[in-house]
Amino acid sequence: MQETRPHRTGLSIWPAILIGAGVIWLLAQANVITGAHLSVLFRFWPVILIAIGLELLLGRRSPALSTLIGVGAVALIVALVLAGPSLGLVQAQQAQTETIDIPLDDAESAEIQLDVAVGSLRVTPSTDPDKLLEGEVNYFGRLDIAIGDEDGRRFVNLHNEFERTSSFFFNLFTDEDEADWELGLNTGVPVDLIVNTGTGSSELQLADVMLNSLEVHGGTGSITVALPALETPYEVLLDSGTGSINVAIPDRAAVTLRVNTGTGSTAIDVPDGAAVRVSGSVGTGSINVPRGWTRVSGEESRFIGDEGVWQTAGFDTAERQIEIIFHGGTGSLNIR
Repeated sequence: MQETRPHRTGLSIWPAILIGAGVIWLLAQANVITGAHLSVLFRFWPVILIAIGLELLLGRRSPALSTLIGVGAVALIVALVLAGPSLGLVQAQQAQTETIDIPLDDAESAEIQLDVAVGSLRVTPSTDPDKLLEGEVNYFGRLDIAIGDEDGRRFVNLHNEFERTSSFFFNLFTDEDEADWELGLNTGVPVDLIVNTGTGSSELQLADVMLNSLEVHGGTGSITVALPALETPYEVLLDSGTGSINVAIPDRAAVTLRVNTGTGSTAIDVPDGAAVRVSGSVGTGSINVPRGWTRVSGEESRFIGDEGVWQTAGFDTAERQIEIIFHGGTGSLNIR
């Protein structure tokens, strides 16, 4: 007579792990848990290995014990994920906050450099004429503030450093959206503004600022700039690795705008009736200008990319000129 082995009725550890993973996934999709909670999961993932080992060692002898190990492991992991941030078990960095309050004093001009390693940047006109730069900075890593004066000119450098660790999961669940710079810039003195960004968007609302020059060197993220109309001509350099660029040039502006991009589209709004010349080249994409402009040089049609010089009627004799020099990798230039 054939011997019948007893059928195991306990819960295996593997279905329990899958159930727990599904529960955590659903909670994440419902925004009940965030990246900070998930960082706790990846910090304590060895609990799963311990549970599997216990199940192999003890669970096969007792179905009830196997069920207890599986349910207990899942319950422990879910509890750690939910309570971890409040217990200080989060592995991701938390953003720090710094209030910026730099007076104008007797400065007649200024040079301001903003080095943003991680996070978005937004610069708007300040409403306080006695402040050169004010606002709030939420940042990761370290923030150094340097202020100097020479011959009536004030130099300001806000320098942010953020070193990502070698831990993949540490970097994965650091919520970089928490880093943002909100700054107000004085509108009463000429300013040379230099912006260096690593990861994050930049929005520079400078229409009311006495801009002497502007340099933006971006890594990854969009760049949006509103330029002023000043009596004297000025120069702007926008250098972007990856991300779109949007520039608004107002009526009566006289500016030389240089744009270098790696990947991403560029849109530049110019005023109707302005004297504009565009010299540009793009590896993959096109250069599009409004109807009625004259193509001074370049082929009418190329199989890949575009290159040439376009200008409006009367550009060469215009008193106030807008000159755009564009070099792009992948993406189109649209003059609107």
